[in-house]
This record gives sequence, structure tokens and C-alpha cells, in this order.
Amino acid sequence: MRAVRRILNVIKHSSIGFLFLAIIFTVFSTSLSFSSGVLLGGLLVISNFYLMCRSVEKALTPPHRMPMQPALIKHYVNFAIMVGIITAAIICGWVHPLGLIVGLSTIVAGFMTAAFVEAVRICK
Repeated sequence: MRAVRRILNVIKHSSIGFLFLAIIFTVFSTSLSFSSGVLLGGLLVISNFYLMCRSVEKALTPPHRMPMQPALIKHYVNFAIMVGIITAAIICGWVHPLGLIVGLSTIVAGFMTAAFVEAVRICK
């Protein structure tokens, strides 16, 4: 369980770092709509990842094992809220869709960083 927590922490911290770098880059080189899309997408995906980690940890920890049904309902509600926010932001024109995609992709960079860190740790 210690290794899983270490990997999740790498993903969380590196995703926040990549989001910060993406926001700084886009603020100075693109429009406000694109930059706000990067910010919104990144915040949505990172907060969703935090909530997912917390609920999965609660569901898998032996003393407080949560039944699977409430955990699934919680994930579906979280997903529906996320889709609603993304849809409203695009329809109202608050964000550029490509900026939103870039922001949503920051978690992928976090996963890649965690994979690289673990590969280096295994090879030592």
C-alpha cells in the first residue's frame, strides 16, 4: 500500500506542476479564452482525481470497507457534474475547447511522470 500511495502522490504533485507550467505558457502566448480553458480543464481533472483517490482508498481499506454500490453512484454523480461543467463552459463560450483538452491532459503527464519515476526506481 505504501508504493501505491507514493505513486499517487507523484501523480498528484506532477499534475499540479504541469498545470502550473501550462497556465504560465498559455497566459503569455495565447488568448484569455484558451488560458481559461487550460485552467478549468486542469482544475477539473485534478480535483476529480483527488476525489477518486480518496473514495477508492476508503473503499479498499479493511476497517472501513465501503460497499461497492455507493462508491459507484458517487463516481457517476461526480462524472455527471464534471460533464455538466464542461458542457456549460463550452456552450457559454467561456473557454476554448482545445485549451480545455490541454488542461484535461495534464493528468496524463502526471501518469507518465509517475511511470518514469517508478521505472527509474526499479532499475536501481
